[in-house]
Amino acid sequence: MSPYRDTRNRLHVLYFIQGPQTQGRIVLRHAVVEQGKLVKTVTLPAALNRCFMIADMSEPWHYCRIIQDTAGRFYLLGATAIIPAYSEDGTDLGEPVPLDLRGHGIERPGFTIAAPRGGTQLSDTVDAVFSTDKGMSVVYAGIELNLL
Repeated sequence: MSPYRDTRNRLHVLYFIQGPQTQGRIVLRHAVVEQGKLVKTVTLPAALNRCFMIADMSEPWHYCRIIQDTAGRFYLLGATAIIPAYSEDGTDLGEPVPLDLRGHGIERPGFTIAAPRGGTQLSDTVDAVFSTDKGMSVVYAGIELNLL
C-alpha cells in the first residue's frame, strides 16, 4: 500500500489486491480520499501490471508510487516504467515510459524516494535509490518527470 497527500490535500492510496474478486490476478487500484471521504476508486488496466512487477525473485513483488511534479501533474512510478496521468486527480493514465536504470535491476522492496512528506519540495526530478545485485549494491537514480 502506498499513500500520498497531494498539493490539494487529497489522499491517494495505491494498493494491490488479489483474490476471488480478481480471479486470482494481482490488480492495482487507486483510491482518492477528500476530506475523509472516498470520492473515487479506479482499477488500473491489467496491461500496466508489467510496469509494477519486480520479477527477479522466486515470488513476484509489485511496486508502485504516486508522485507530482512542480506543476502538480501526477505520475505513477513503477519498477520498470513511469506513467504520466492526464487527469487532475491522477487517475487517467497515459502510456508508460520505460525507466533507464543503466542495466541495474530493482529488487524488493523497490525504490525509496525523497517525497514532500519527507521534507523534500516538489521537483521535476525524483531522487530515488534502490538495492540491486542481491542486496550488495545501492543505486541512485534521478528520474525526470517532464514527460507531458
